[in-house]
Amino acid sequence: MLLAAGERLLRNPLVPVVVSRRLTAVTHRLAEVTRLMTGAPLPSWRPSRLNLRYQSALRLAELVLAASSFEHRGGDVRIDGFVLNMPLIFEGFLTQALRAALLALDPTTTVRGQFPGFLDDDDQVPMRPDIVWLSSANGPLAVIDAKYKAERISGYPNADVYQALAYATALTHRRPGSRARRR
Repeated sequence: MLLAAGERLLRNPLVPVVVSRRLTAVTHRLAEVTRLMTGAPLPSWRPSRLNLRYQSALRLAELVLAASSFEHRGGDVRIDGFVLNMPLIFEGFLTQALRAALLALDPTTTVRGQFPGFLDDDDQVPMRPDIVWLSSANGPLAVIDAKYKAERISGYPNADVYQALAYATALTHRRPGSRARRR
């Protein structure tokens, strides 16, 4: 299961290079392991003191191979959970997806995540928009501030809209001697 899960994750283009390298090392160590048959049910295993070190990895492998996630249900089944920073995951996913889409539109541009700049002319108020699409000739083409939030009936908080507007204004400000500067 560990080998199959590692190989499946390696086929995912959104897996970061650092993680990919570590997964490659793990799959090489497991090269002599019998491969799972495609479409066959996952092998069963039971948590015990003998496999204590591998239980978290085996549970994660089951999730990867089932292409699902654990669900919180009542009952006697105990699972080890993990916490995900969903705003950070969403921001990373959005950056990668937009990078692919925007570079397909214009390969001469770049897409930068966590773009460093300043909101003011004196470089006193730092800003880091989540995503900035840049033209080498014309500077910023678009600025995106990713938010992982549930929409409310009243709409999005004004602060989020003002933040995105401030980023866009600072990055496209064209007065002489006044522009967003990189650190």
